[in-house]
Amino acid sequence: MPLGNVYPNSVVFVCEDRGGRKVPVGTAFLIEHADGGPWRYVVTARHVVEHGRPTWLRLRRRDGAAPEEVRIPEWVSHPTADAAVAPCDLDTSQFQVTFISTESFADRWPYKAAGAPIQPGEPVLLIGLLSDLGSMVDRNIPMVRSGRLGALYQEDIPVRQGATRRKEPCAHLIDAHSRAGFSGAPCVIEHLSIDVPNAQVFPYLAVLGIVVGHFDSYTDVLAKSGEGSDYETNLQVRDNQGVAVVVPVEAVREVLEMEALVENRKQREARAKDQRERGDWENAATLDVVVGRSEFEQFEDLARKLVNVPKTELDERRKET
Repeated sequence: MPLGNVYPNSVVFVCEDRGGRKVPVGTAFLIEHADGGPWRYVVTARHVVEHGRPTWLRLRRRDGAAPEEVRIPEWVSHPTADAAVAPCDLDTSQFQVTFISTESFADRWPYKAAGAPIQPGEPVLLIGLLSDLGSMVDRNIPMVRSGRLGALYQEDIPVRQGATRRKEPCAHLIDAHSRAGFSGAPCVIEHLSIDVPNAQVFPYLAVLGIVVGHFDSYTDVLAKSGEGSDYETNLQVRDNQGVAVVVPVEAVREVLEMEALVENRKQREARAKDQRERGDWENAATLDVVVGRSEFEQFEDLARKLVNVPKTELDERRKET
């Protein structure tokens, strides 16, 4: 089925500063959480932002101007899964973005009870940064790749980044060619479902998880060490095996319920309430009364009330002094 604009418009690029220039290093996507909000966030893979360096989001403008980078001050990372989330209240009137509701996550699939569970073999889409094509990078245009769900909730998946080695506690495996730059991209599943009352079959798109990596194979080959050289050297040629690794979307929910983001929602709600109350008072009518007493007299009355001293007693004390 055609993907439409909703999911692609939720995808943005994560940038770092490289010599005064903002360079995309990974992918992220925008979500909306309805826990008393709605509250808006941006999601990416933890390894894209865990280094602690400043990060920006590259966003397309609605007026057709060059994309703009918006600073993300702080990310909250999952303690074990490769997932990170940050609050992200963007002005949707300026930027061409869409926020995907957490109700559209695959773990809340509403028809599971009707005998339509998500199963291996179903089509999936990866929407991320194609770092090799500069024109798409510069304009913040994501690339859509397709594949099939290979296996659900596999444990202890070995992953590496440079010299770092670790195991992802739980991940889906996707029959799709991911690549560098897609880390943090949403994996969207196209699920055919049955509307039981009407016996109608319809497709349903849902976020299955976060793309974090892919499997490679390495082949040793002999090659000339240089032009015109008779010496041969061993080279390792890397080949993408076509298996992508996706952290389940449940990890995003777990980050959203971590103390830092729960407290952030409380603070944002308090600020919003204060702004609403201030707005109500700004719109209130002013009483047309003439103030006949001096500020000193008003303050004197207030002081008496605060110290709880009767006026007659206070006057007697003055006479004595």
